[in-house]
Amino acid sequence: MQLAKLKNKLLFIPLGGSGEIGMNLNLYHYDGKWIMLDCGTGFSEERIMPGTDIIVPDVSFIVKNNIKIEAIIITHAHEDHVGAVPHLWEYCSKAPVYTTPFTAHFLKNKLADFKLENQIPIKVVTENRAKFSIGPFDLEMIGLTHSIPEMRAVYIKTPGGSILHTGDWKLDREPIVGQVSDEERLRQIGEEGITAMVCDSTNVFSDGWSGSEGEIEDNLTELVKKTKHTAVITTFASNIARIQTIANVAKKCNRNIILSGTSLHRMTTVAKKCGYLQGVEFIDAKSFTERDRANTLIIATGCQGEPLASVAKLSGRTHPFLKIQKDDLVIFSSKIIPGNEKKIAATLNRLADLGVEIITERQAKVHVSGHPNKDELKHLYDLVKPKIAIPVHGEAIHINEHCKWAEKCGVKKTFSVRNGDLLCFEDSEEVIKITKIETDYLGIDGNLFHSPGGEVMRARRKLKSGILICTFTLNTKGVLISGPSIITPGSLDSKNEVKLIKEIERRVTNNLSQKSSGFFNIKKKDDSHQEIVSSVKSTILQILKHELKITPVVEVMMMIAQA
Repeated sequence: MQLAKLKNKLLFIPLGGSGEIGMNLNLYHYDGKWIMLDCGTGFSEERIMPGTDIIVPDVSFIVKNNIKIEAIIITHAHEDHVGAVPHLWEYCSKAPVYTTPFTAHFLKNKLADFKLENQIPIKVVTENRAKFSIGPFDLEMIGLTHSIPEMRAVYIKTPGGSILHTGDWKLDREPIVGQVSDEERLRQIGEEGITAMVCDSTNVFSDGWSGSEGEIEDNLTELVKKTKHTAVITTFASNIARIQTIANVAKKCNRNIILSGTSLHRMTTVAKKCGYLQGVEFIDAKSFTERDRANTLIIATGCQGEPLASVAKLSGRTHPFLKIQKDDLVIFSSKIIPGNEKKIAATLNRLADLGVEIITERQAKVHVSGHPNKDELKHLYDLVKPKIAIPVHGEAIHINEHCKWAEKCGVKKTFSVRNGDLLCFEDSEEVIKITKIETDYLGIDGNLFHSPGGEVMRARRKLKSGILICTFTLNTKGVLISGPSIITPGSLDSKNEVKLIKEIERRVTNNLSQKSSGFFNIKKKDDSHQEIVSSVKSTILQILKHELKITPVVEVMMMIAQA
């Protein structure tokens, strides 16, 4: 693709977050210059990416086309918007990062784990409505309410058009933490006239308004007051508004607060540095056994069933300091994210076996979303009045529904975008798809990246059917002198499949007697070596598919005995 031909066009390319919830990464281009909005992670799916916990967008489009990113603008401090910065920054031109004080503190804290805190330049944008320019882009960061402080929409103005990129948001007139959404500035933008709005789609199937954090405080207080036992509330560590709400609940119920989970300690430390959670005191989990259980409230990580998080450890009785027992109360103050149902169910079942009282959003209103419901979306469209709506931050079904809803809200044109779509703004009222860029995601495994279709992930998926290892030794003339020996960890039962293993060994022996004699060359590792290994592997796979209809990973190890 020749990007030079589009130099004078305003372009938009999502590389993550359009077709899934999470892993947000968006590119904007004008006059040969590029900026990036958000750089986030997503949850890895064990079935597809075994052995990895998180995924990040594939930025090979940037690398292959030698694109220079002028700046990375981060809307807020949630992992699905900022978590990929330490993993991808060096592939994104090592661009400076622009964000708010809270997000900057969080990012610096995170970068320290990667020894990058002194390498990545972070430009702190303090004020709401702060304006700055990067090349041909005139940018303004506008405050919106979310479940984390200092969420900022980004207003992008270029000679080729203007775009409001909302990031995550809601309209809560009485937020527990952070500012009220700047509706006055949004109305002004609508009056000025705007080309497009790139907008959050998470809750597009939910009617009405998302609800206020204050309502949750009253409900949680009532539930905690009723129990005479230890209360545990699990939520997202990044939900500072909910942590403040729970702190308010603890105060009303005269309970001490224990934080349990590394990410909770990290996030609350950052929040306090930035002036949030003032007056809230947390006690050490090590002192739990010395405390009155009826006067203790634990805030714990693990609301999505993460196996190493605090709630999972509590349910499995493996937590080093905290113990729960029959009739204790555990509240899941969070939404069940699609894809995490099985992990959450496993945790809930373990808790049920302990005789714990469990409350989720299905039993009581213990959670409100940080994302807009339908009526909030309509209100924003009424304020901003974009000519074009481009929904993002959602799966395909969310984005398609958002397009329909935007049309009902009076938007003349909508575009159902997916990761890799290159959109070109032809004028102030028209956007077209130029091409589809090949894009994917990568699993993070330590310091390594793995693609879903790569050799490593294919092998790991196959390993779920076990592995068969065949070893044998040839002499320098290609004559079999030892083996073949078969071991089958995770694939065949060595006691019950003796006949099959013997048959594999017999067939491999016959194969070797035919293949190796006559042309084997020990003096150089020529193609005949690989041909023998491939032939033996093929023989084994044919037997397994025919007899058992399984395809484990098959490894063949050929050794040469020197004379």
